[in-house]
Amino acid sequence: MGVETALIAGAAVAGAAAFSAMAPKQKTPKVVQQDLQADAAAAQRTADEQANKAAAARKQQRQKSSLLSSDGERGNDSGGKSTLGA
Repeated sequence: MGVETALIAGAAVAGAAAFSAMAPKQKTPKVVQQDLQADAAAAQRTADEQANKAAAARKQQRQKSSLLSSDGERGNDSGGKSTLGA
């Protein structure tokens, strides 16, 4: 029985070695370096662009709805009489 036990133990060790050779090796994760100031600056630029677009849209809408303008363009003030009639 001693020989059989040694053979079984040897086969188990060989099987474990074969399994560990077939198992995928664990890759070390890459460390991500972030520049917090650059990220904050990029976020600020994006926020500024969105705010500027919104302000431009509001300004354009005000110009279109102004009583001084005609058809969404600037009013045509020729400098003539501003009263009705003759």
